[in-house]
Amino acid sequence: NKVFVLVFYSDWCSNCVRFSSVLKKLKIVYQNDYDFVLLNIASPKNKKLANSLGISELPGVFLLNPKNDNLVHISGGLVENYDRIKHETDRFLRINKHYTK
Repeated sequence: NKVFVLVFYSDWCSNCVRFSSVLKKLKIVYQNDYDFVLLNIASPKNKKLANSLGISELPGVFLLNPKNDNLVHISGGLVENYDRIKHETDRFLRINKHYTK
């Protein structure tokens, strides 16, 4: 019943490596609110989904609520800034709690 954070990454991606410290903090803060799904873009089983979402930069970070089909892409410029991405994740939770009541 949780919304989730979907992260496309690659082992060779330096931005993904820098994002990993932000991701660790997010996982702690939002452990009761979000499930975290990490998908390696190099895996053939993840390529179709990555293509359908138009992944053009890594990490590709999305907030998703499958109950109401709400999907938000977090811009690459935000992913390394913990405060800015936290602001967006808080906003997503607020909006989705409002619409799922």
